[in-house]
Amino acid sequence: MTNARNIRQIPEQIRQTQVVQLQVAGQGGVSAAGRGKSSAEFIQFACPVKALGVELRVFVWQDETQIVMFNTITWQVVQRFTQTNIGINPDPGCQYWVSLDTNNRSISTGVGEIRKETETLSYRFKADSDEDEKIIHDMFHSIESIAVSFDEEAFDASSFRFPVTIQLPLAIIPANKLTMMDVADVSDPDQLAGPNYEKAKVTIINNLPGACQQLYANVAGQSFQLDTQDFPDFAEAINHSINTEGCWCHDKLIEKAKADEFGGGEKETYLRITLGENYGNSPGIPFVMEIWPIGHQSPIHNHGDANAIIRVLSGAITVNLYSMLSTVKTNQTPFKTATFTQEDVTWLSPGINQIHQLTNAQTDQACITIQCYQYSDSNTLHYEYFDFINDQDDKIEQFFPNSDMRFIEFKKIVKAEWEASQRQHSQSTRHAEFDHASR
Repeated sequence: MTNARNIRQIPEQIRQTQVVQLQVAGQGGVSAAGRGKSSAEFIQFACPVKALGVELRVFVWQDETQIVMFNTITWQVVQRFTQTNIGINPDPGCQYWVSLDTNNRSISTGVGEIRKETETLSYRFKADSDEDEKIIHDMFHSIESIAVSFDEEAFDASSFRFPVTIQLPLAIIPANKLTMMDVADVSDPDQLAGPNYEKAKVTIINNLPGACQQLYANVAGQSFQLDTQDFPDFAEAINHSINTEGCWCHDKLIEKAKADEFGGGEKETYLRITLGENYGNSPGIPFVMEIWPIGHQSPIHNHGDANAIIRVLSGAITVNLYSMLSTVKTNQTPFKTATFTQEDVTWLSPGINQIHQLTNAQTDQACITIQCYQYSDSNTLHYEYFDFINDQDDKIEQFFPNSDMRFIEFKKIVKAEWEASQRQHSQSTRHAEFDHASR
């Protein structure tokens, strides 16, 4: 990041400007995304500071991003900060955002999901005296709107209420297990290291949206288990069904590999076993048991702007998170990866953790998860699909959340297969013992 006196000349061909009112003066921010077929060449976020006669602006150029403070009388640059090599994203529909944080005296900007991990440039104003502190405080509080300008004709802009401040935890734990250290070290940089550190950062369900809380209440209880008294070997039996020719899971996976619904071949298949009915408040049936054979994965996909809870019932699943759903290869590098094991719970909501890829990277067993979905009360669209990247033709396509089989029927079939295999194993053992005794 550099500080300089000069600034590029602002393009004259700004085709459209939208003034977006902040929900809280000096706090939160604005996001904007293009709707054209080609990427913008220039984007500007202008934050007029009425109290001081200055204006904060964020410029996104082709090859760099800048935070600039102007004197609105002379239009001279007071301060300028630049992040080189990060500018306009090649994806025309990419989302750009600017966040204002009065309490921390900072302005930041980023690309993709509105979160700390996608931040591209941030500046924190320094106060050397109480007078400076007051000036900075008044400066932020006098910002009531942000004017967004594109050199493209079509774009959408909207405000968000809270500033981008910390990296959000991915793992959910019961409230009675949350410690003072869990609360204290949520943003401690010394903790952001080590293997699978993402799972070490935790939250409780009360901190998440209401729809997530409802879903969590359904699937987080101690009795919500795969192996039960009537079928204590259910997880092992599912692995048997996957690995045994002629069994339902094995044959269904071959059928799905031939259909190649995601364009990723044999390894981009998994089984969807649904529980209950479609109540009209989620993309597809809200409760789905997903079965991930060894080495299998999903495509990169989103979730129809729904909330979701994912709990691992058996094995382990690796989650890759992406800042946007994009066919541009440079946008397909995950910004965060975490592996969740049996009994772990993670989450997603509209705009947060919404785009991911799941992989069973284990070498010894299938991963089995329960995934559940629900639209927010404020969602009036109810988009019924998961959009995914088809690697075969490099396009974004729609997947309607379907069902390979209902849970009760599936459990009966797998139990029958398992019991038959156990009888066969028992008979083989007895025959072997008889042959040995006869010698």
